[in-house]
Parts: sequence; structure tokens; C-alpha cells
Amino acid sequence: MPRAHHVRVSLLVFLLTAVLAGAESKAEIEFADRLARLGVDQIEERVTLASWAQGKGLANQAIDLLNDILKAKPGHPKARSLLGYEQIDGQWLAGEELYLAKKWVRWLGRWMPPAQQRKLVARRDALRAKLRARSGWDKAWETKTAHFTITSNAQVRVVEEISLAMEQYYTVANRMFLLRGAQAQIPVEVYADQAEFQRVSAASGIAVANGVLGYYVPGKDLIRCFYAGNMESTLSVLFHETTHLIVNRFAKREVPTWTDEGLAVYFEDAQRLEDRVDPDAVPWSRLWHLRDMLGQGPINLDDIVTCAHRNYSVEYYPRGWSLVHFLLQGAKGKYRKLFVSYLLALRSGGDQSAMELFVRNIGKRPADLHSEWLAHIHGIEPRTGAEYAAAALDSIGFRLDPVGAQQYAEKGVAAAPEDWRTHAALGRVLLARARLESDQQLGAAAVAALDRAVALAKADPASIRARVKGPKKESLAVWAGLVEDRVFALIAAGDSDRAIVAAGELLEIDEASAHAYAALSVIGAQSASGRAEAAECIATARDLGNDHLVRWCSARLVAANGDTREAQRLLAEAVALDGRGLGREWYKREMSRVALAPWKRVP
Repeated sequence: MPRAHHVRVSLLVFLLTAVLAGAESKAEIEFADRLARLGVDQIEERVTLASWAQGKGLANQAIDLLNDILKAKPGHPKARSLLGYEQIDGQWLAGEELYLAKKWVRWLGRWMPPAQQRKLVARRDALRAKLRARSGWDKAWETKTAHFTITSNAQVRVVEEISLAMEQYYTVANRMFLLRGAQAQIPVEVYADQAEFQRVSAASGIAVANGVLGYYVPGKDLIRCFYAGNMESTLSVLFHETTHLIVNRFAKREVPTWTDEGLAVYFEDAQRLEDRVDPDAVPWSRLWHLRDMLGQGPINLDDIVTCAHRNYSVEYYPRGWSLVHFLLQGAKGKYRKLFVSYLLALRSGGDQSAMELFVRNIGKRPADLHSEWLAHIHGIEPRTGAEYAAAALDSIGFRLDPVGAQQYAEKGVAAAPEDWRTHAALGRVLLARARLESDQQLGAAAVAALDRAVALAKADPASIRARVKGPKKESLAVWAGLVEDRVFALIAAGDSDRAIVAAGELLEIDEASAHAYAALSVIGAQSASGRAEAAECIATARDLGNDHLVRWCSARLVAANGDTREAQRLLAEAVALDGRGLGREWYKREMSRVALAPWKRVP
């Protein structure tokens, strides 16, 4: 039987601080205070305040103030500009008059230059033609890296990114396992969609449920998975299952389950950076899950080591990971060499029991390590900007704690103000809050934080393409993820015009971005004139990867067309697919919102 990698759902109580209805935000209070201090004749200061208000998501206040300014000074150029006016042939024009004068066209319900519209449509249609040409496993193609043979019918850029990440993974894994001599290529099958993955698996005698993202077949030395719609989930599966394969190639005896699964989870949780994989980074959600279990009662380390595979249920995964992490990282490295000796003993063969093997190589029974292990588990806290950033993202997803997540993110920015990752984490947390609370001001704050991250990282499309193609072969997924977050932050802020431009930039970086097309569909869904094109965009997104976010975008479109029942069904699927993340609460809230009234605007 294959070892299945399941989406594990954490059953946690969601606690949020209630927000008093009608309470003013800090930005609103500051705006009112600053305006009260200005005289009606302080035109420039009032224009500056209006510009600040727009950046804080206070659109109505900014518009009212700018209109007041124009009553006093009708020709003020910056005030006119902030209200969307441009001067054409000596006349100030805005809205449809302006766009018609500029010969712009409507697409997705928005006005844009014809060249922009043609480029977006041509790119989309060319991509859909490629998708049709590659549909079906019979169209699968093969690529070889130094250590992997990857067969896939997924998009070329998906396979290229997987190939790069798998070699980065192999580099760090081999430092631990020290595989000797020539090694056979590791065969990996990556299916473009789940349905085909399930069909092929069933045809080979392996029945897989919807929650199974991939598996390893020991007898065939085969890794099989499907592209889960985003690179992070897909790579986590591949790292986990490939570790099983390497461990079983490496060992000349039966591998104790805690070792096999503990190492698989250790590498599954590896952090993907621009140019490498870091398995030593702390997976905060895994750590917090373990601490939650410790709060319910003591954990017996002897039981972890002796647990048979058939009894190794879901609660053992964080326990096995914790023992591996302690032996590698804990007690100031005291047990690291002993754990390496333990692994080498697996390569030497033998028939000792799991407990005998542990005691012989570590020098103690697991239970005798309990106090040191416990001190290690309780002593791990974020200290660097990168650690605060990672803790913030896990806090908003695993813990569903937006207040705690923002505190972590702000500490990360304070600890490393010039690190783009800390600003990106703050932006992602603010975007999550904007989604949960349906708050455009929080969306605007997310845009500001992500703009800062993009500026610090110099993450314009041309620079990103150069880095991805350059000698360091930086990760497309990491950089595209930053740009993608900014697209959805602009949507959350209600700035659809800039969101379309940003989605176009994302497609320049990653032509097969499902989320870029999904975002365009959300924008088009906002007006009746944009929904036909929105339907084309969401169909493209589904073809590329129908993950939980794409389902949310699909729900936005069908709800805008009046089919609330179908929207509810799609959102229920999204909840199930994001059982460990923000979506398990956000999509439920969206279900309540669509039940009350059709979506008229995007929060």
C-alpha cells in the first residue's frame, strides 16, 4: 500500500476580538483630526491630506475633501488628478468622457488601453491552446535532472519549478543521508489535475481519496502526485514522499516508523527561499500543534519510538517531527552526531527492535530525554525578522489569530526593516484580515506593506525574469507569490484598475498563473458588461489549477450571475480544500455573506 500524504485538519477554536459596530478606525480618527487643524485656505495641505486618505482606503472622505477644494480652486491640477481627471485639449475630463477621448476600450467591465486588452486576451487564448494540446496523460512529457526523471502533462513552467525545487531538496537531504555511489534516477509523476491522478492510480490498483495529494509506492520506487493548484502544497507532498523513498533506499533494514515519518515531515516543512530549501526552519504551526497536545497531557517519547506503522495516526506526525527536530537542533547540538550515527546504523542493517536501535546509538531511552526534549519544545520562539515573518503567516493560517499574527509581523518589520520578507508577511496578514473583516481600509494597508516589500526586493517583472533565468536559478514561485499577494490586496482595497495592471505583470512573470486569471475574473464579475470575459478567465484558471482560491473566485462570478446555490457549493469545496488555512474561516464567512445578498462589490 502507498504511504498517503493527507491534508490534516486542525480542530481549533477560532477566537477573534469583536469589533464594535460603527467604531471609527485609527485612520478615520487621524483624518478627522488633521482636517480639523487645517484652514479652508490651506489648499496644498488639504490636497496632501486627501492623497493620504486615498492611500489609507478612505475613498469617500478623500472625494468629499477634493470636491471641496475644487469649489475653491477649480483648476487645481493635483486635486483634479486625484479625482481621476486628465486635461485633454484644454478640457478637464474624467470617467467615460475621458476614456472615449483617449480611445480606450471596455474589458472585464473596466476601461483600459487597447494594447493592454489585446495583450491580455492574446496571452490567455494562446495559453488555452497550449492547455488543449497537452490535455490527457497520453500527452505527458519527460524531463530529467541530475537525480530525478519527472513525467508530467502539467505546464512547462510548473515542471521547471518542480525540477529546480527537487534538486534543491536533494542537495540538503543528501547532506543528511550521504548516499554513496551512483544512484538510480528517482521517478516522479506529476498530473495536471486531480481527476486524472485518481483515474491512473485506480487503474494501477491504488484507490485514493480526495484528501490524498500524492503518495510513494515502495515496491516500485515511484512518487506520484498531482499539481495542487499552487507550488507550496505540491512541493510539500513531493518533499515528504521523496524522503520516504530516499530513506528506504538508504536503509538496509526495516525503518522504524517514527524515523521514516519524522524525517518525511521534517523535510515536508522545509522553507522555500529564493535560491534554496531550508529544512531547519521552524514550522511554527507544527510546533504549536504539539504544544496544544502537551496542554492536554504528557507525551510518552518511548511510545513514539515503538509505535508501529498501523498505529501511527495523525497525532503522531507532530510528535515524530519533534523528536527528529530535537535530536538535530536541540540541547545545543548535543545529539546531532549521535542521530547521524543512528541513521548510519540503518544503512548497516540488523534486526534490532526500534527501541534497541535507539538506545544503542543515542545512548539513552527516549523517556530519559524527556526533560531536555520538553525544554527544547517550549524554548523555541521567533527571534529574527525571518522567524517573526514565518510565525505571523502560520498564526493567521493555523491559529486563525489575526491580532497575534499582526503582532508577529510588526515585530518582524521592527527586527529587520530592510528585509522584504518582513514587509511581505505584514502585507499578507493585513490582506487576511481584510478578507475576514471585509474591510477595504485593511486592504489598502496591505497594499502599502506589499508595495514596500516589492520596492525592497526590486521585484519588477524584468528583474524577476532575470533572476529566474540567471545563474542562481531563483524560484519563480517565491517571486510570483509576492506579486500575486499584491494583486489580491488591490482587489481587497477596491482598486480594480490597478489590480488589472498588477495581474498583467504577474502574467509577464508567470504566464500560467491560475490565480492571475482567477483575479481577473473577480474584477470582471463586478459589472454585467464584464462577466462574459470573466467567465473565460475563470475557465482558464480552472484549467491551470482548480484550488480553493480559484473556487472562491468562481463563487464570486456565479453569485454575481444570481446562482447563490452554486456559489455555496463552490465555497464549501474551498473550505474543505483549505482545512488547515485561513479559508476554513474566511470561506465560511463568505458563505454567510452570499446567503444574505448577492455580492455587489469585492471586499
